[in-house]
Amino acid sequence: MNSCASDSRSSRAPRRLLTLALAGAWATALPWPRVEASPAPEGIAFFESKIRPVLVQHCYQCHSAEALRAGKLKAELLVDTRAGMAKGGESGAAVVPGKKEASLLLAALKYDGFEMPPTGKLPDAVIADFEKWIDMGAPDPRDEPVAETKTRTIDVTAGRDHWSYRRLRPVSPPEVRNMNWPRNEIDRFVLAKQEAAGVAPNGAAAKEALARRVFFDLTGLPPTPGELKVFLTDSAADAYEKMVDRLLASPRYGERWARHWLDTVRFAESGGYEFDANRPGAYHYRDFVIKAFNADMPYDEFLRLQVAGDVLRPGEYEATSATGFFVAGPYPGQLTAKTAEPIRYDQLDDMVQAVGSGMLGMTIGCARCHDHKYDAISHRDYYAMIACLKNTAHTTANIDRDPEATRLARAEWTAKVEPVAAAAERFRKTELPGRLAAWLAGPGAAERAAAWLLLDPQQVSATKATLVEEKGDVVVASGKLEGNDDYTITFRTHQKGLTGLRLDALKSPSAPGGGPGTGKDGGFRLTGVKVTAAPLVAAADRKPVTPKLRAAAASFEQQGFELAKAVDGDGNSGWSVDGQPGKDHSAVFEFDADVGFDGGTLVTVQLSFKN
Repeated sequence: MNSCASDSRSSRAPRRLLTLALAGAWATALPWPRVEASPAPEGIAFFESKIRPVLVQHCYQCHSAEALRAGKLKAELLVDTRAGMAKGGESGAAVVPGKKEASLLLAALKYDGFEMPPTGKLPDAVIADFEKWIDMGAPDPRDEPVAETKTRTIDVTAGRDHWSYRRLRPVSPPEVRNMNWPRNEIDRFVLAKQEAAGVAPNGAAAKEALARRVFFDLTGLPPTPGELKVFLTDSAADAYEKMVDRLLASPRYGERWARHWLDTVRFAESGGYEFDANRPGAYHYRDFVIKAFNADMPYDEFLRLQVAGDVLRPGEYEATSATGFFVAGPYPGQLTAKTAEPIRYDQLDDMVQAVGSGMLGMTIGCARCHDHKYDAISHRDYYAMIACLKNTAHTTANIDRDPEATRLARAEWTAKVEPVAAAAERFRKTELPGRLAAWLAGPGAAERAAAWLLLDPQQVSATKATLVEEKGDVVVASGKLEGNDDYTITFRTHQKGLTGLRLDALKSPSAPGGGPGTGKDGGFRLTGVKVTAAPLVAAADRKPVTPKLRAAAASFEQQGFELAKAVDGDGNSGWSVDGQPGKDHSAVFEFDADVGFDGGTLVTVQLSFKN
């Protein structure tokens, strides 16, 4: 018996199912082991001072005869008598005297599998008292008889015998006294209830009122003056039937009555939740339902296509559109690793509930957690349906609704495009090479050959108090300008095979003489330049490089202040531009090796200006 109690604890159900009441759900299988007929006085004193007050304060509200009378009893467990604790509840013996490891009450107090009381764990000292009490043999002087409890059961088999689940059978219309009023057998059912209640039917409605009722009922729209006139001036005996037939043949009929079905199957053209993302293809399912009503599609076919249209008629537009039924419900726009599984099960639950409420008239969703109390759906039935839908998910199907029209349109397009494509190919092979060579050798060839890549500065700085900032792809120095200063400019590029650096000093209307510098004639002198290239993505085989520079070309070089001296970096002389104020100046430096890394390159340029 003790072994069984131990096994029961090791195979407990998930914790979330056992947070209903103190000590969870305890079974009735294990009898209360025999205790002393007369507990020792010290044992009774310990129970009365340490155990009973805790049970009264934390347990009786859910596990006592009073809770039973109030309809609040949880887990069929009574702890207000010794006999009640001996009987136990739904999951095992509450207390096994002398066996604290087999006593579920103690496990619940320790929050070991069960978590009782649910309002919060009791102090360690209280739990220690219960351990000591069980070791003492669980002395308990309470001799009252246990209250009778009734275990609620769900009889699924009996539920399936309910009248709503029985097959339809012929029924004879009831007899009525006024046989002149009914126009069909349905009228006899209505009149029988009226006669039983002593109520007489109303008189016939006026033709205008009747027309408005029918129009609103079948199309949701009032009749136009012309439509109303047609009915009012029709004196034929079947004028009403002809009006109904006209409305049933109207496209508005399907649009009106499809709304009832679309509401039933929770259709929307967005996913709901916080993001409420649009569903661009949702209209295909909506249009299927409208067309099905207008075409008077048989109901059994209507249902089959929605449940398995893509399987019954693979590749068919109408059948595939019908399966939008399953994914018409709410669906969150964003998933994470933690939410993917519960969201998937919520989606499957939504599909099953739509089948139940829309097609079966049954509230299936309750069976996700237990056998249904009212509809005859068991827990097993529910998850069998979930299993059938496990591969059903959102997807997009590309279907050509008119392959022949597509073939003709493609043929027409090809006939128009092929001559143009052939002419372009002839030009590429025969004329383009000569034209390209002539263009490359013609005017402006030198400028095109350079193929300079204009880089936007990422960061600029100066070693002194100069204010240096980047404006677009231009670096501007302003504020207090020092006579000796170093500027550092960084660029980022994913271009590889960089072979050189070009500096353009632009004229400035605000500078003295309109030159690019701050000298008295708008000039400046570049005395040093250094370039460093580093990989944006670090790797063992990618190390920063500092290419050697060669002064290749410069505009407006002054004698004695050539560009080459800036490359030498002697700090005393360098490229001077003060000889041509008011004009743009440029300098080109060539690298001794190509620069550029896979994954991008950080290029750093250091410029020195000395008096």
